[in-house]
Amino acid sequence: MLPRSASAVPPADGWVIWQSNRQDARHEVYRARADGSEITRMTQTGGLGPFWAPDGRWIVYRDDASIIYLMRPDGSELQTLATGWPCFWLHDNSGFMVAQGSAFSLYDPETKEAKLLFHTEDFPQFAGTTFQPNAMTHDNRYLLVGSHLYMTGYTGANGFFTSEYSSLVVDLFHKDRVYFVGSGCWPFSPPAGDLVFHICANCPTHPDIYRMSLADLATRSSYAPEVAHEDADWGHEYNPRVSNDNRWMVYMASAGCHDGPGCDYDIWLHELGAGPSERSRVTQDPGFDGYPQIYVGPLWQKVSQPRLLLTPSRLTFYAGADATPAAQTIKAKNSGGGTLGAVLVTPDPSAPWLDVRQADASTMTFALLSDFITRGIQHATVTVTVDGALGSPVSVPVTLYADESFPYPEGGAPDSGEVDAAAPQETEIDSGAGTPDAGTAAETFPYPEADAPQSSEVDTTAPQAIGLDSGAGTPDAGTAAETFLHPESGAPESSNVEAGAPQAARLDSGAGTPDAGAPAVSAGGGCGCALGGMPRAAAPLWMLGLALAAVCLRRRR
Repeated sequence: MLPRSASAVPPADGWVIWQSNRQDARHEVYRARADGSEITRMTQTGGLGPFWAPDGRWIVYRDDASIIYLMRPDGSELQTLATGWPCFWLHDNSGFMVAQGSAFSLYDPETKEAKLLFHTEDFPQFAGTTFQPNAMTHDNRYLLVGSHLYMTGYTGANGFFTSEYSSLVVDLFHKDRVYFVGSGCWPFSPPAGDLVFHICANCPTHPDIYRMSLADLATRSSYAPEVAHEDADWGHEYNPRVSNDNRWMVYMASAGCHDGPGCDYDIWLHELGAGPSERSRVTQDPGFDGYPQIYVGPLWQKVSQPRLLLTPSRLTFYAGADATPAAQTIKAKNSGGGTLGAVLVTPDPSAPWLDVRQADASTMTFALLSDFITRGIQHATVTVTVDGALGSPVSVPVTLYADESFPYPEGGAPDSGEVDAAAPQETEIDSGAGTPDAGTAAETFPYPEADAPQSSEVDTTAPQAIGLDSGAGTPDAGTAAETFLHPESGAPESSNVEAGAPQAARLDSGAGTPDAGAPAVSAGGGCGCALGGMPRAAAPLWMLGLALAAVCLRRRR
């Protein structure tokens, strides 16, 4: 095991889950302490790509038939969540996103209810190329996507770039705005702060893990390595994930081998901000150990008395133009035994702009009162109490961003002088088609440097989750993820296609399952970057075809 710096001793209450073929030559889900001790096999009939819930209460994984399962961190309460392709948990603890055809829906793990978040067709700039949502920022404002969009050159909201496969940021409130993070794959956001991470494909010792501030999307001047090692020194890094306490990163790395389960990948731990060379080894096995997730805190345990759970655990509102955001709801649930008692909600008296009401015994409605909204950033804390319940009371942080387009109340501008000039400056909530003026791009950033929390701290007042209006309809729970290329049953017979890697979506796939003989456009992160992605030299005809298609699309426009 590599030596650790004094500041990088693994957390005593840290836990890591991952998939491995170390036993029986079959991929299963494993769990261990962050120091690599107490390795436990969690599944017995196959398990791929585990995801740990933000509060640690559930683990999601899938099998090789795209059936998505839930289980507790001790392996109990195994149940089916959905059929489709697993994407990620939302940081606000509200649910798990699943792709089914062109629909991306949020599944409530307790009720199994699905809420449609968006369709691939909502992002027409990705038509004809790959579209792989990999994460969402902790306030649900930005979607982090891997794509070939920039393969032949593309002008996005922060300029023109050319990159075979790219990590991108998409503004969910101005869906035409796409920001280039870097060439490479696995874009990911932590549970707090304004950083985004990804795997850099063209850095000096690529692939490495790089970071960038969302406040700096216009210039990318904060783009810098978070973890960087020579390939031969276990420096072939992939799949970074950050712990729920925002202090630790886990990732998988090999000594230069790229081809998924055929390589000796192990799990590594890194303390955020400790320097690109700092790391410690979690696993050491000649088999494949990959796709790790980390949780810091006591392992979930079943209890006999009621335990209060709120989903989502935090809210964010964005107000602009003439529109007041729609009301949002929070549900009170019992994650323990017995019966949950009466729910008591205490509003924040210092936030007259927020109207909180109990819709029923378990649902709270949060609405904005436009007459009391002033431009800038405002915070509130609502307290929810249930007598006799574990975890009670619970504080719910609520953040309101009102940009410069929001009208002042009739009384005029506030006299307090506390209007935040660095607040997000969105000129309109529903932007039209086209690319915004490059000179105004910085105005829409929700994380100005003066207001951005430090990456090493969990800021409870940071911008929190927003309620995404789902639009009409909920996808059929039985619909398979038809637009995700190469499910295991239809993958081409190639050593480069990894059965356990997430697959990329193609917007123009049409009805039905892709042709089983189609090339592996992307299996996780893209050409020469993600595991399972087709090497650059292996797909000249496919790349030429995609380039020609992109040119045709531009001429058609």
